[in-house]
Amino acid sequence: MDAEIEKLITAGTISTAIGDKLARLKPGTFVQHKSWGFGRVANWDATIGNVVIDFVAKKSHQMQFQFAADTLMPMPDNHFLARKMTELAAVKNQAVTDPRGITQHILESLGGSATLMQIQQMLTPEIAANDAAFKAWWDKARKALKLDGRFLIPAKKTDPILFRAEAVAKSDDAFARWTAARRSKDQITALDEILKHIDEIEDAPTKLAPIIEAAVRAAGKAHKLDSSAALELLAAAEELSAAAKLPPPDPGVAGALRALERDLTTVLPPLNATRLRLVLRRFPVAFPDDWTRRATSLLPRFSGLRAPAEICRLLVDQSEDDALRAAFDHAIRGFIVTPEMLHWLASERSESPANEFVSPELLGTILSALERDSTNEVKRGTKLRELLTSDRELIPDLVSGVEPHRVRGVARTLLATPVFDELTRKSLLARILKVHPSLGEILSGGEQKQDDGPLIVSWTSMEKRKLEYDDLVKVKIPQNIKDISIARSYGDLRENFEFKSAKQMQGVLQRRRRELEGQLTSCRGTNFENVDASQVSIGTVVRFKGEGGEETYTILGAWDTDPEGGIVSYLAPGAQAMMGRKVGDKVQLNHGEHEIVEITGYVGPLAVVDEV
Repeated sequence: MDAEIEKLITAGTISTAIGDKLARLKPGTFVQHKSWGFGRVANWDATIGNVVIDFVAKKSHQMQFQFAADTLMPMPDNHFLARKMTELAAVKNQAVTDPRGITQHILESLGGSATLMQIQQMLTPEIAANDAAFKAWWDKARKALKLDGRFLIPAKKTDPILFRAEAVAKSDDAFARWTAARRSKDQITALDEILKHIDEIEDAPTKLAPIIEAAVRAAGKAHKLDSSAALELLAAAEELSAAAKLPPPDPGVAGALRALERDLTTVLPPLNATRLRLVLRRFPVAFPDDWTRRATSLLPRFSGLRAPAEICRLLVDQSEDDALRAAFDHAIRGFIVTPEMLHWLASERSESPANEFVSPELLGTILSALERDSTNEVKRGTKLRELLTSDRELIPDLVSGVEPHRVRGVARTLLATPVFDELTRKSLLARILKVHPSLGEILSGGEQKQDDGPLIVSWTSMEKRKLEYDDLVKVKIPQNIKDISIARSYGDLRENFEFKSAKQMQGVLQRRRRELEGQLTSCRGTNFENVDASQVSIGTVVRFKGEGGEETYTILGAWDTDPEGGIVSYLAPGAQAMMGRKVGDKVQLNHGEHEIVEITGYVGPLAVVDEV
């Protein structure tokens, strides 16, 4: 012990315990303080009982002996923070050239483990100035760590990263993760790791058999709480069985599909792409008698792109083109085709059987689907809309190789659709005119003059829009004005989220008000009485037949639609194609050529009115 400290103890100035602690705080010692952070003892003066520390954040900070002894923790000279304090330039260089070595040094300084947040704190701000810089650095470091068996990177970011003295096989790490996993998500991650390193496993059948059995049991337990996770566990178990050349587990994915048949539209979407593909390919095993019917019946029921696309791919791979073709034909005829189904048709338009639907009528169906989607609270057509605008060859492909008269109606629909702003509409129309320059009169407005008359609408739909307009001007817009005033009172408008949100809503409400005012000003109500049934017109019921049999359309007002009931707006592409035609005339619709066999006048109340 230092002679000066012994004198202080002998004189009774400090206790022996404090003396022992001070003996470890000699000048040059690195220390850590819970408030001041990392530092180094500069000197201490026994005569006045002070220790002077150069903290990173504050130089020459003085502390009394007893306080210093109680609050300072001596740190080894090889600690990462000590090196960062004494040779920062070298540390910065190593962080760039050897991120694995830097990470190892940090972990060793912290006892062999550290969370990602702790590592970031060690590097901030000298090496990683902000979150973005650290993320970029960590992405590079993590790749290097994964190649070194001494590091164990957990699945959860909040769990600590470990450094072991000796390298451990990745497969052993995966086994350890499986043993420690309790949640279904962690179990699935562990099984994925085992699959990834299965080639490293000696005597894989013996080691994997109990894990596969445990995964099946875990799936059984997870079934009630998370059916998607249960299905994914079974799929992973089947993958392991196949990789280890073991018999597939029983019950497997096929059995689960039969048990979950009523819930597949909610169970399948959360699966990752690989597992979804595996699960869907068990359909023929799960439903051997009518798997194609069950698979195609799911197509209109999914709200995401992945599941419908995988079902279509399964049918194509299984040479079930006819079943897939019939499913799309039925969906288009019955007005139940979804944006997701149309996205697949458009994306795969060069392949069979999607290429059989390539036509101007398909473009009309896409526009109709987007218009319906624009009125729904939950938007499903965003990807379809993006595809239509970003794929510059899509529209030309749909309108090429046909007579201009088949394109005229859909071009007029495109020019009038509320789905796109004016600039986008004209840009899309220009793609049609590039193929059919003779339709240029549509863009110039020469043909539009004949349509300057009022919109024909049912009294029911007109009343509904009047009610919406009243609610808008009497309730929603006044409330929005109040919201803006309240939000403005919160201060600093640049950082005022409530104000920005209220102003955005003001734009939406005012835009809708203008739309409704324009619609109500230019519409004419009718109850569809005394309709001329000698030709197809507004207010007629049209029966026609084609290769697929007979169908019936009821053509009503601009705002009337009931796809399931066969009621369509007279502005819809299919209705426009039939306007003015008579019994015996043949009409080219999206699903082929059809002959009109009967035209009658509409009688009865509207079955439904479209959502505003």
